[in-house]
Amino acid sequence: MRIVIGIVVLFSSIAFGIYLTFQSTQPDLLKHHLSFVPPEMQVSQVLYVEEETWGFGPGGNETGFIMYELPPDIAQKVSDQGIEYLSSFPSANWGRPSGWQGKYHDWKSTPILLDDKQWFEIPVDNQQTPAPQLSNYISRYGFGIPVRPDVEKMLNEIIAAPGNYYAYGRIGVIVVAPSVQKVFYVYVG
Repeated sequence: MRIVIGIVVLFSSIAFGIYLTFQSTQPDLLKHHLSFVPPEMQVSQVLYVEEETWGFGPGGNETGFIMYELPPDIAQKVSDQGIEYLSSFPSANWGRPSGWQGKYHDWKSTPILLDDKQWFEIPVDNQQTPAPQLSNYISRYGFGIPVRPDVEKMLNEIIAAPGNYYAYGRIGVIVVAPSVQKVFYVYVG
């Protein structure tokens, strides 16, 4: 009987330790996800995340998709002022102090055009889609990830329509959609 109780206590302790470790990493993970968005956008809520990593260090690959809620007042400013507003943000390196994700300063209006081939070229067979597609962008290095179909459809519609904005950083692209009050960060590398 003592052995059974000892085993139950041991497994309970291990399970509780795992739970505490997971809980303690949640604020850090949220902070990490928020670090991809300029602080001037005042984003504080992550709505959806898909991330995958293959390997680590040089030669490793990672792909991610994060959707955030854009506050209504910021969405209105982006809608009214567009690229002029986005380009006025004083932060030079958004996110971590090292600025490893790069600077987002060359803002463009949607729709994404054919000269931005990574959104149009199907990675497997060198064909092109008639409209920009998230799946083409996130699969371009062969490490695509599944994104919930309704979320993927939303972003595909956003990047193919006028009234939204995007900019590239070192490893990803940020898309701002004021009409639906969303910000998307997509990275491959």
